[in-house]
Amino acid sequence: MAPPLTGQSRGPGGRRVAERVRAALVVVLTLTLALAAQPGYAVGPADAPGAAPAQATNDLGTVHTDGVTLTDGLSSYGQANAYTFRVADGPGSVQVYVGDLWYDVEVLLLSASALPSDPAQWRNLPCGTGCVASAPTSARRRVQFIQPKGLVESVENGSYAVIVRPRDEADFSAERRFTLRVVSRRRSAR
Repeated sequence: MAPPLTGQSRGPGGRRVAERVRAALVVVLTLTLALAAQPGYAVGPADAPGAAPAQATNDLGTVHTDGVTLTDGLSSYGQANAYTFRVADGPGSVQVYVGDLWYDVEVLLLSASALPSDPAQWRNLPCGTGCVASAPTSARRRVQFIQPKGLVESVENGSYAVIVRPRDEADFSAERRFTLRVVSRRRSAR
C-alpha cells in the first residue's frame, strides 16, 4: 500500500529526495523566468536607449502609375513619419491612400519645400503654406476599425511629402501597422 500524499516523507532518505526535487524545481523555475523575461522600460519605451526615433523619414523615389506601396507603423504617439517622393509625369494627380488603420491618423500632403528640416516640427505642423491637402478625421467602421484615408490632388512635376501622425492618443497602439500607397497619374490630354 502506498503512503498517503501529505507532503511528509518517511525516513531520512525520503527527505533528501524531496529536498533535491524541490531544489531542482527552483532551478527550473528560475531558468524559465529568466529566459521568458522581456526587457522592461523604467522611463517608457520612447525614452529607452535604442528605442525608435520620435520621427522617421522614408524616400519613396519617383512615383508613377504603378505606385509605391509599403507597410509601416508609428512606435509612439509623439512620432510623425514623413514619406518624400517625386512626380516626373506631371501635370497630373497624386493619389495617397493610408489604410488598414486601427487608430485614426492625420495625413498631410505637402510640397517638399514646406517640410521642415527639423523632424521635431512634423508632429505639430499645420496644413498651411505649402500644404496641398489634408485628410479629414476618419469614422469608425465595422469591417475595418477606422475608415481609410484618401487624397487625390492635382500636382505639377516636383518633390512632395506625405506626413502620417496619430490623431488621438487614447486609441493609439504602437503594435498596429498601416498601409501607405502613393500613385501618380499623368493628366490626360483633351
